[in-house]
Amino acid sequence: MCNTLIHVISSVVLQLLASGGLRAVPFGSEALRTDDGQELWIARGSRRPTPSDVEAELRRLEDRPGRVLVTTTAASSGLAKLATAQPRLVVVETLPGAVWVDGVRRQAEPLDPGAETAPRRPRGPRPYSALAIARLLLASPLPRTQTAISASLGVSQAAVSLAFRRLGSLVIHERGGWVAADPGALFDWAVDEYPGAGGIATYWWSDRPLTVQADDASLGTRSLISGDLAADHWNGWRVSEHAVVYAAHGLDPAKYGFAAASPDDYTIEITVPSDPTLWTTAHAFRAGDPVFADPVVASFDVLRTGSTGDQADAVARLREWTLQNLARQRRSNG
Repeated sequence: MCNTLIHVISSVVLQLLASGGLRAVPFGSEALRTDDGQELWIARGSRRPTPSDVEAELRRLEDRPGRVLVTTTAASSGLAKLATAQPRLVVVETLPGAVWVDGVRRQAEPLDPGAETAPRRPRGPRPYSALAIARLLLASPLPRTQTAISASLGVSQAAVSLAFRRLGSLVIHERGGWVAADPGALFDWAVDEYPGAGGIATYWWSDRPLTVQADDASLGTRSLISGDLAADHWNGWRVSEHAVVYAAHGLDPAKYGFAAASPDDYTIEITVPSDPTLWTTAHAFRAGDPVFADPVVASFDVLRTGSTGDQADAVARLREWTLQNLARQRRSNG
């Protein structure tokens, strides 16, 4: 049900970079920034990129300032030769625990072979517009025109038309605009089809309460709290396991008392997302300056991060709240 496609730049990768003299944190959905202001653009590819793969990424990113970051489990002889000859290339080897900087390989402490440290590349375009439209229609029963949706999402009306084709019979056009044909079915579809927010996700640990961790991770940047804490906000259900925060810009969690962690053992996940619609749909559910991700995105993250076996119950409560909220608004609007 939940096919996560977040690009993971694990905190251990950040540690390896630091061992090579490049202390960096995410500053956007595609790059890291070092302490001296240098950008590290994340190369797309597999866990074992070939030299031709890397050369293609160097060409793709040739007009961007800074360097190109390749993360792999272990560099092949061809990639090692390229890393030696190409000063713009930074290569992190996660299993041996090494980093290539300025053509020189520097050994570090070996990492856990089971750690999820290499970026994942999603296949095919992500249907963010269609999914955001679904969430907008779940936020209010009032009909929405294509013009209004286009303005809300910041996409062309042609893109909105294509999105409605994808939505098909899940939505209907009434006088005044588009509405959900069956809100329950639309909610289920939106959770099932969401591919993840993309961007860069890092993992951290703290012994402070999760609410405090989420507040600290939100300092200095526009952010949204998702996952367990958002589920508890929309329709309280149980003690939260993890904190999930979407940050519009990168930050250095170590400055706020967080220790580097891995996806297998963490208390908070901080993601600089590539999905541009997260704040739009959060605003649709809560006017003003939203703090929490919308119930659909929160549901996706609960399913993705939960481990206690009652994640489906939490999503059922979020679904129930969403449908009841629509019903309340219909009664209020007469």
